[in-house]
Amino acid sequence: MSFYTSLISGLVFPLQERLKHHDTVQGRKEMEQSQYWPLEQLEALRVARLKALLTHAGEHVPYYRDLFARLGFKLLSVRGSVDLQNPTLLDKTVICANSRFTLESARNRRRSISNYRTIYGAELGRKF
Repeated sequence: MSFYTSLISGLVFPLQERLKHHDTVQGRKEMEQSQYWPLEQLEALRVARLKALLTHAGEHVPYYRDLFARLGFKLLSVRGSVDLQNPTLLDKTVICANSRFTLESARNRRRSISNYRTIYGAELGRKF
């Protein structure tokens, strides 16, 4: 490895990521370690990440909060992807018809799907 490559990958890039509050370097280290884990440990990690994703969606996205309540879906009962065998499909028509996909956070409270329609409408090739 050249001096330049070592400097960029070992000092500049990690510093940049830290300043941007990204966890790319930590994530890479975790992936490097986990590639040697036994299958059971990898499955436990996968389930933990799935639960974290579903919990975040259920707490911060009104559409998913309502969907989980309507389906009687209990996040604590998820033990793996086998518990999600009958998913409710999400497609573009559902997104366009439902304005409840905004995150409930201070930063995103004022944003709505209509903002994204004007920004991404041309890219989607659909008139809103």
